[in-house]
Amino acid sequence: MEEVKNKELPVATNLEIGSIVFIFLAILFFLFPDKGSLVKLVLKEKSNYDLSISYLKSLIVSEPENEKLESALSELYLKTGKIDELIKFVNEKSHSKNPKIIRKLNIYKYGISKQKKEFLKMGEIVKEINKEIRFYDKKIVEMIINDMEYLGQYGCLFDFVYNYIKIFKPQKEEILRLAEILYYQANNRKDRKNSSRYINILLKYNKEKWLKSALFYYENSDRERAIKILKEMIAKKITIEEKTKLIEKLAYFYLVKKKYKLASLEYEKLLMESKEKFKYFKLAINSLMLGKRTGEVYLFSKRYEMIFVRDVKVSYYILKLYQGLGMLGSARDYSKLILKVSKK
Repeated sequence: MEEVKNKELPVATNLEIGSIVFIFLAILFFLFPDKGSLVKLVLKEKSNYDLSISYLKSLIVSEPENEKLESALSELYLKTGKIDELIKFVNEKSHSKNPKIIRKLNIYKYGISKQKKEFLKMGEIVKEINKEIRFYDKKIVEMIINDMEYLGQYGCLFDFVYNYIKIFKPQKEEILRLAEILYYQANNRKDRKNSSRYINILLKYNKEKWLKSALFYYENSDRERAIKILKEMIAKKITIEEKTKLIEKLAYFYLVKKKYKLASLEYEKLLMESKEKFKYFKLAINSLMLGKRTGEVYLFSKRYEMIFVRDVKVSYYILKLYQGLGMLGSARDYSKLILKVSKK
């Protein structure tokens, strides 16, 4: 017994290991002539990854363009942490001009960078994948989004997620979740292009919730768009106070855009509905005056002569307005009207 203990265990030579692999492969070929079945069997094998890798490498030698075999081998390299082997394998394929192989290589490179925690490199590869995102599997694309979101690498997600939504059409809830995150991220970065992109997506899928945010965003970036949103908000069932504020804002935007007549019309709406008639009468007049539309100022005032004839403050304002416009005849006639009404 002691003799046996002291003997060294024999070590198999490379030739012997090669022979074992060859015999193993021959048995597998005999039992499973369909290579697809063989690949599935190999991927299920969990006790001897090295043997599985040797088997797949030998198959790739006979079928160098077989994408399933390449994917299976790459998966095993990643699973077993053989990153150097995977890098070597990727480099061997890197000169290929086949678009399918190039896309596969991008996935392998991404996997390598992920394993090595090279986060900036991952972001660069995501930009490459985005160029042909429509050709990638949806699950791969979603995995990348989850990774980048977890790492907080939103910069490379703006275009990537936009294309993902457009091409893969995920569930509404997921669209809203991603769009909200990226809208705020873009806004914080003062990135107008992407802020606009994602607020528009939010409006498309949940207008009710996002109209106010969209108005806030467009107030300073796109007044024409803000005007459209304001009109939509005014048309909704809202309180008189809310409506008044929105119409005032709309009139202000028209003034900024030098659309004086439209601004005057908005103030006129408030004049008709509000208790503060003199305030909105003056604002409507001032809007027309800013646009140097003196003829319209006169006609506007003329329409409201009788309405305000008993209001001392407003009637006096109209009288002074006529005098300022040089319409002395109208001022005289209105003075007579005021005196006549006041005596009744």
